[in-house]
Amino acid sequence: CPPGRVCKGTRPKVVPPVKPGKPIVSDENVSGIVQRYIKRYRDRIGYCYERALLGNPDLEGTVTATFVIGAAGNVMSSTASGVDGGIDTCVADVVRGIQFPRLADTGSFQIRYPFILSKPSK
Repeated sequence: CPPGRVCKGTRPKVVPPVKPGKPIVSDENVSGIVQRYIKRYRDRIGYCYERALLGNPDLEGTVTATFVIGAAGNVMSSTASGVDGGIDTCVADVVRGIQFPRLADTGSFQIRYPFILSKPSK
């Protein structure tokens, strides 16, 4: 590749840092399970942020996802807010697609989960 040009496959991959915070939920056992499953989707949430950075390289902050998990582990509803409408919607969609394990015989669990987004260091 000639100097000064970016050629396909030569650009180093820089993944924007997405740090999952601690979920806010009444049941500490559920909290640990939720953390483990959310960590599996960290790259997808990072993609939401990376895509938004293309249009606005100064974006950073905290997105808080609020979702309800049914006893069977399905996400019944999911919203997110905090940084940018596009990121918020994307994060809510990622969370909505997670299938958690069975958490109880009946009921549901409301979760508030912060994601700290910070620009990648150069």
